[in-house]
Amino acid sequence: SGGANAICIKTARSGFTEATEILGLCTGLGVDVTMGNQIDTQVGSLATVTFGAAFEATSRRAGELSNFLDMADDLLAEPLQIVNGRIPVRTVPGVGAAIDESKLARYRQDHVPSTSN
Repeated sequence: SGGANAICIKTARSGFTEATEILGLCTGLGVDVTMGNQIDTQVGSLATVTFGAAFEATSRRAGELSNFLDMADDLLAEPLQIVNGRIPVRTVPGVGAAIDESKLARYRQDHVPSTSN
């Protein structure tokens, strides 16, 4: 109906399955698509970059994916870098999110310290 001329897909909210459905609807209706995040970690931003790079319609416009720069630390073993205004797509299977196990152990919330008797 002309109510929107662009939609921002946020994979952290929708996941890949629903994001694909949203993309299909937008493409069918002729609505432009951008990729964005919602204060995602580098892991979330990497997932969004990977999804966005997979489709022509989501890779033709700039996205809003730099919120991870506001965080003091992250779990990726190989942190994301913005090079010439772009986040390079990883060339490994999946989204390319290798987790730093020592950081994961440090930031765990479900870990219960053992007590000595």
